Amino acid sequence: MPTRPIRSPWTAIIFAVLALLGSAPAAYANYPDKPIRVIAPFPPGNATDAVARALARKLEETLRQSVVVDNRPGAGGSIGTDLASKAAPDGYTLLVGSSGTLAINPGLFKLAYSPVRDFVPIAQLAVVPLFLAVTNGFAASTAADFVQAARARPGAISYGSNGNGTTTHIMMESFKKAQGIELVHIPYKGSGPALQDLIGGQIQAVFDTGTTLLPLAREGKLRILAIASRSRSTAAPEIATIAESGLGDFDAPAWVGVAAPRDTPREVVATIYQALAKSWLSPDVLKAMNALGGQAVLTPPDQFGPFIAAELAKWGAMIRDSGARVD
Repeated sequence: MPTRPIRSPWTAIIFAVLALLGSAPAAYANYPDKPIRVIAPFPPGNATDAVARALARKLEETLRQSVVVDNRPGAGGSIGTDLASKAAPDGYTLLVGSSGTLAINPGLFKLAYSPVRDFVPIAQLAVVPLFLAVTNGFAASTAADFVQAARARPGAISYGSNGNGTTTHIMMESFKKAQGIELVHIPYKGSGPALQDLIGGQIQAVFDTGTTLLPLAREGKLRILAIASRSRSTAAPEIATIAESGLGDFDAPAWVGVAAPRDTPREVVATIYQALAKSWLSPDVLKAMNALGGQAVLTPPDQFGPFIAAELAKWGAMIRDSGARVD
């Protein structure tokens, strides 16, 4: 455990936000007085998009203002994230960011934005573990079977990802490194095209979230072998963890949270967090996040900021250790 508190460029803002959680001054009493845009840097149907839409519904309920989700996919989420970083810091543009956009991409790409410098953290909203799935024609019933097949045929098995630098890409590269296997990476522009090719047998495996994989598995279109988490998912308790498959501890869940552009007034950040504190952990959100195979959480600004910094370090090390690169 660290013996000194984590300090970051967010520290002053975070303490000020927490001091303001009780009430906002009169200058911001009318916020929001026009629609709010929530940028989701991935296509509709992605887990980040699902969280963004749940967030929009809850903010509409509590803030009594229209909230619109604006999908801006591309470059592993970097296009939409960069757009959000350049938005006016007035509380009317928010980013629903993820482990991919705020912790992984900085370790792979030269980006125009910095997760630390260009955003004010508001709250972590969800933890979303990934599942290992294979095409129906692949002869494997467990994650251990998959690894054995890959070791027997080095470089003959291909896997798809949601794009270069995405969480699904880095997870499989880390899994390859941990298991000492060789796989061929095929990057796609989002989860949909990758899963179409998985179902069709053009690729053999993916890591992806429950929101996309679980319905397809229940329809018999693909098979899920394991979950990359220390515990089983309540949405699919029949699916074993990778550790239970005898392959060692492998726990690096994806996560999703909300942030605002740098210099967004701390009173506005406090208002948004207050709204979430009243509404986010409601039964309908808990059910929706469970359907993703994940869990709804609400981490306040003073914890979410240091969490992002720690995730930057963790995923950066995973990228270096795995030798992952963009193709």
